[in-house]
Amino acid sequence: MKYLPRLSPVTVCMAFAVVLAACAPGAAPSARERQAAGPPQRIVSIVPAVTEMLFAIGAGPQVVAVSSFDTWPPDVKGLTRVGGLLDPDIERVLRLRPDLVVVYGSTPEVREKLERAGIATFP
Repeated sequence: MKYLPRLSPVTVCMAFAVVLAACAPGAAPSARERQAAGPPQRIVSIVPAVTEMLFAIGAGPQVVAVSSFDTWPPDVKGLTRVGGLLDPDIERVLRLRPDLVVVYGSTPEVREKLERAGIATFP
């Protein structure tokens, strides 16, 4: 692994909580439907801090796209960009066929659109 940050135990626990909650039954309507498929294999992270956590816990290979503002870790440079935190390009996200999209908590309309399309979200 190229990127080995120094993270506080609190940060590591938060990152694990994000991934575990997203994989738990009932995390979102589409998450129940996908439970049999196992953990997410295609993740879109629209929140830069969460992108860093995903890479820190070893889930970087599952991240297929990030927001326009993601700059760290260096591995994100080659990933597809899907717009900003508050106004991601939903059509671009849908074309990527993600199992999970990490969204900004104050954008319920983004979460609603994705869940209507059958994509699990985690705010």
